[in-house]
Amino acid sequence: MVNPVRRRRHGASLIEALVAMLVVAFGLMAVTSMQGRLRHSGDAAKQRTEATRLAQAEMQRLRNFAAITREPNTPSSSTVYAELADNRSGLDGSSTRYTIERTVRPLAQAGLELQLRLSWRDRSLSEDDAPLSLSWLSAVAAADPKLLVAAQLPPDDGVPARRTLNRHPAIPLAAQPIDAERSVLKPLDGGDWVWLLDRRSGEVLQRCRVNASLRASDIRATDLSDCGSRMAAGSLLLSGHVRFALGLQPNPELANDAPLAGVSVTLQISQPLETATPQCAAQARSDAGERYLAYHCVIERATSERPWQGWSGRSLLSGLRLTPGGQRVCRYSDDFDGDGGIGNLEHPLDYAGVTESLTQQNFLVIAFEAPCPLGRRFDLALSQYRNSRTANHQPF
Repeated sequence: MVNPVRRRRHGASLIEALVAMLVVAFGLMAVTSMQGRLRHSGDAAKQRTEATRLAQAEMQRLRNFAAITREPNTPSSSTVYAELADNRSGLDGSSTRYTIERTVRPLAQAGLELQLRLSWRDRSLSEDDAPLSLSWLSAVAAADPKLLVAAQLPPDDGVPARRTLNRHPAIPLAAQPIDAERSVLKPLDGGDWVWLLDRRSGEVLQRCRVNASLRASDIRATDLSDCGSRMAAGSLLLSGHVRFALGLQPNPELANDAPLAGVSVTLQISQPLETATPQCAAQARSDAGERYLAYHCVIERATSERPWQGWSGRSLLSGLRLTPGGQRVCRYSDDFDGDGGIGNLEHPLDYAGVTESLTQQNFLVIAFEAPCPLGRRFDLALSQYRNSRTANHQPF
């Protein structure tokens, strides 16, 4: 006979089985829910990483603009500083579509503030939920990319200065290469003459005639005619610009008044006495909203027989009324190298023994009653990308 009590100890009741199944079901539901959350978290992390990468790439593209303004030879696909503006566009990602909103604001100094906002919708969000977003803020200086090329080029043999566009740094950016050894500078847009400059030394080689309708960028060697005899070695160029701020509180960094008519630049040579009268040309220009008077002067060396000691003298602005109710001339100038003086490169009142071409010898014309503004020194740590200090120049 089988013991009934012992029999009941084998197997499980229906209730116990149901309870076990319920526990297993809850466990499977928890695991499934966890897997869903993990997948959602993985998607969110992937999308945020992708959004960061896209924002960085877009900001880098905007900062690496090809030119300040679009020129005839600028590729249509290139980014141009003057064309940076507010914009909204879409971009497909690996798992969602991103909306990129760009906001551009001018800075008090020369430059722009760029803000990018990327937004996207996760598949777990409803139509009423706000999209996910990421913001990116940066600043762009209005520095011509051509100037940055100098930092990547090795110095020429025996010359410590690095070369912008693989040529002497005193050759103006407006000058265009005409062959491997020369650049051509057309100082007046409607003029029929140009100067040929040595790309290595920055010296002036010759004066030639061209068709007045030709732009500097279109001039080729075959367009030159009536070139005079080659100038003596040591013939130099002096160039810069003149800005105008005629209010009673002139700002040397934002000087952008229209150039006054009839203003020109002259150069008085004190040494050597036999130096011919310098040839100077000035023309009002407007580039990307910037208004100024560009000038260029050529100091032709009289002879190359005696040892060349350079030229000395003073540059002056004419065509102004340097009396009360008129104008005052300041020069952008400062002790850049910290040697306690103002050398030829730093735009002194009087040049002494100049033996190389000089550029960026800039002036500021203000109201006579206003003092020359102190301005600020170049300082990368303070995001000050250019020197704006000035000193009185005329009247003396």
